[in-house]
Amino acid sequence: MLDWLPGATRRDAPASKHGYGGVPEPQAKQGIVFHSMEGSLAAALGELDKLSRQASWTFSNPKSGPMLQHYPLGFHTWASGSDIANVRFTSIEHEGVAGEPLTPSQVANDIALLKWMGLDWKRPANPSDLTATLYEHRECVRFGSASTACPSGRILWPTILAAMEDDMPTQQEWDDFKAAYKLDIKRVREDIVGLSSELTALRDAVRVDIRAVRESVAAHAATPHGGGGVSEERVKEIVRELVAD
Repeated sequence: MLDWLPGATRRDAPASKHGYGGVPEPQAKQGIVFHSMEGSLAAALGELDKLSRQASWTFSNPKSGPMLQHYPLGFHTWASGSDIANVRFTSIEHEGVAGEPLTPSQVANDIALLKWMGLDWKRPANPSDLTATLYEHRECVRFGSASTACPSGRILWPTILAAMEDDMPTQQEWDDFKAAYKLDIKRVREDIVGLSSELTALRDAVRVDIRAVRESVAAHAATPHGGGGVSEERVKEIVRELVAD
């Protein structure tokens, strides 16, 4: 689970600012909590590096340029207000302040992260829904977090979710896949049955040859020329004669 997002810029943060005593780390994450930096990237990174500040996050999404990743995906960073939310989900902070929608670059970075993680992405259906995979910080009160306005309506959910829908196969593509999969299984079964029959025939043929060799050797040994025994060279000749037949 020590994963790093392909294409992201690795920018390590303090090693002491993640995890909980007695909680295994890394762990598979069940979703993402979205945050707003409420300021510049430089200011946020200054807070991230400050050892006296009990706050950390896994991803920083600047207004332009690639995503920054500070910890491996499975680490428990301290961004979402409660140990439950921090252990269950990874976290991403977005440069900017309230009233500023995400930039096209930020939206593209978010979509790339979601596609890389590959979960069943869905927003909460109601205030008590604990089964979603995409939460905003303000929605983590259900996990014991303090009330907050973050990320202040900045996340362009329709655009992000539409991109994820576009990436999903159509029903016809699913049907075609399932039909091809069943056909392949049928072919594999037929191939296995055929191979089994061939192996059985080969085994029987080998048994017949062995019996034939024994009989031929015994018959030769009983002849006046055999003298009650058979040389190694004569055994080879008998085998060659049987194979030729």
